[in-house]
Amino acid sequence: MLPLEPAAQQRLDDRRQARAVVRGTPPAIIKRVHDALIKIMQQPEIINKFAAIGMDTTTSATPADFAQMLQDEIKRWPPVVKAAGIQPE
Repeated sequence: MLPLEPAAQQRLDDRRQARAVVRGTPPAIIKRVHDALIKIMQQPEIINKFAAIGMDTTTSATPADFAQMLQDEIKRWPPVVKAAGIQPE
């Protein structure tokens, strides 16, 4: 991978992937899915495949941590979009 300008690298570092479940899914099922995904994302083959495309396999510590991060992002972006004057097309 070619070296990137710091701003471009930051954009790549901010890429996230997530899995969601239907509202009302029992906490035990959410934990089971989360634990399985953690196990998958820690496999060397997966780590290497993600690294090959410039991504890492960092995961949230708990489903609650992910939910909080998501809520923080939902609050973070509307003022940025408004300040930039971005309009839907």
